[in-house]
Amino acid sequence: MLGVEAAGGSAIPLGLATPSQREMTTPENPFFNRGPIFDPTHFFGREREQRRITGLLKNMQNVSVVGHPKRGKTSLLLHLARPETQRAHGLDPETHIFTFLDMEGVSDLTPDRFFHWVLRETGRQGQRRPILADLPRRDADGSVSFTDLRDALDRLGAAGARLVYLIDEFDLAATNEHFDLNFFSALRAVASTPHVAFVTATESLLYDLIPTDRQAGSPLANLFTTIYLGPMPEDEAARLVTELGRTGDADVAPYLDFVFKMCGGFPYCTQVLCSLLWERGTGSGPPREADLEYAREEFYHEHQPFMAMSWGKLSEPHRAALIALVSGGAPADAHRSALADLKAHGLIVERGGSLALADAILERFVRERAAEERANADAFLAVDQADQRATDQVALPSDKRSIYSVVRALVKATEARNPYIRGHSDSTTRYAVAITQEMDLPPEEIEGIKVAARLHDIGHIGVSDLVLLKPGPLTPNETEIVHAHVLVSVHILEALDFPWVVKPAVRSHHERWDGSGYPDGLMGEEIPLGARILAVADVAAAMTAERPWRPALPLAEAVAELKAHAGTKYDPQVIHAFLRVIERLPPGASAPARQGRRGARAHGDET
Repeated sequence: MLGVEAAGGSAIPLGLATPSQREMTTPENPFFNRGPIFDPTHFFGREREQRRITGLLKNMQNVSVVGHPKRGKTSLLLHLARPETQRAHGLDPETHIFTFLDMEGVSDLTPDRFFHWVLRETGRQGQRRPILADLPRRDADGSVSFTDLRDALDRLGAAGARLVYLIDEFDLAATNEHFDLNFFSALRAVASTPHVAFVTATESLLYDLIPTDRQAGSPLANLFTTIYLGPMPEDEAARLVTELGRTGDADVAPYLDFVFKMCGGFPYCTQVLCSLLWERGTGSGPPREADLEYAREEFYHEHQPFMAMSWGKLSEPHRAALIALVSGGAPADAHRSALADLKAHGLIVERGGSLALADAILERFVRERAAEERANADAFLAVDQADQRATDQVALPSDKRSIYSVVRALVKATEARNPYIRGHSDSTTRYAVAITQEMDLPPEEIEGIKVAARLHDIGHIGVSDLVLLKPGPLTPNETEIVHAHVLVSVHILEALDFPWVVKPAVRSHHERWDGSGYPDGLMGEEIPLGARILAVADVAAAMTAERPWRPALPLAEAVAELKAHAGTKYDPQVIHAFLRVIERLPPGASAPARQGRRGARAHGDET
């Protein structure tokens, strides 16, 4: 059982210890881990990966470590940076100079400042090595040309140094507008040097990292050996988590079957689940179902955003293959390539001669996504069929009929790239139409706002997934990339001659009543009415939907947030109309019904 030592030396089950006993006797949580593991005590060794990487580094071969979020990439790089690890695998820490570089927070550097940072960290982290004594000192605000960097590294190589750069979050390099193909070619030149090797940690393959000029993938890719971080063998994970538990007098043996069923052998997941069980405490005897249920639900809630981020980055064939596995049918031949990729990433494994998802938590997530996609597909199909029937039944001018066909095609193309757009576009449209009807706008104006609502996010096609689905705060450069999506939307729509005022509404739907929005800093009634309505509808739909970086908010919280900013961010008249719409929603509804206030749909419901 997971227990603590009493003062007299006897074990006290956590569930039976009194508060005073627990305060006095409970050691620190031996499993605590809620981020990158900087304490080597909490690192699961991954012996196989260590052997492969250090074996390649003996020949100064570049290595690409690839894994989904929370697979232990950062921990592995930090572990490799330890002299103890290097010695254990036959590397000499005096000549093999390991430098850890984290791209998080520095992904907007210019190339010269990046090269300066590389040299500065090489000297700072390796300051005790005599071989680095002649490394040029660099002030904190300096810059270094590629030629200077190359000369400095060549001098170190001539002195016998072997320089290994462990670059974490290397995906972020592709989002830096300063890092063009010339920059990546410069990195390639460094990586090709016999005395320099890179070990990069990414969520995507290096082939898929596209520099900001969008001309081609990273030219680095063919220099690297790729190592995927899948689950650890269960016997190795069990041994390591058992040893870790002993440091806190915790016996994990009764829970190992539950832990590995829930989350496989992934280090971070295993530690978090054991941590939750430790915090809960248990009584004597077999594991209590209430404790297991608590750990199961808490872990799922905590890990869901990371799974959502990974899900958003999977291609449609990958998602289809996972859904086919959880649906019980044999995956089609068309899934064969996707299944091989998923197996390499450790998302699926072989059990009893057949393929299955790696763990129960992932299976639950995929089942929920499958149900959600079926519901969205059914709803979208019903709406699309109704729109088509309306188009067929109403004598529309030929120009409008053509526009509706193009709008449907654009919406479907956007949804195919980003599954979050499908539900968001539809919810935004329902909110927007209900508000326009509440404000009693003319039918033609309602129709134009509805078309704008359907198309307002098509510019996301031009935004990298690394930015669009990033789980944490955006850098200033990444924020500018996201802001540019409205201009991309308008650029796409320029080819269409709408019979309604659509493009101004799309362009300005992120403008704010007080002038704090973008892209033009409009304020008050300078903002087109359609854009002011779309702003409220867009935010209401976004806040009440799940995103990779956060769970969905209850409708009441979204309403309170919008109401609090009436007259600052949002047009107060639009907010008042929105509140009247919400008041009439039936209990439990998350968005207005498609018919809106007037009941019958106008002839322009074709989009």
